[in-house]
Amino acid sequence: MNIKLKIIKIQLESLRNIMHILLKFKKPTDKIVISCSQQLDKVIVKYYEFKLTSDNRAFFSNTELIK
Repeated sequence: MNIKLKIIKIQLESLRNIMHILLKFKKPTDKIVISCSQQLDKVIVKYYEFKLTSDNRAFFSNTELIK
């Protein structure tokens, strides 16, 4: 697995854990919960963008081999 992808996954897990902890003590509308949620959203988007570009690179490099 690519090191960048591993780092993004670690970020995802960390932010998810923080969200769970925050929600035990704060309301979902609390500023800190919203901020954490927004950060988590950004990392999720980054994960899928990276995954998509990685999958496309792998697909196109494999189709080059077929020719």
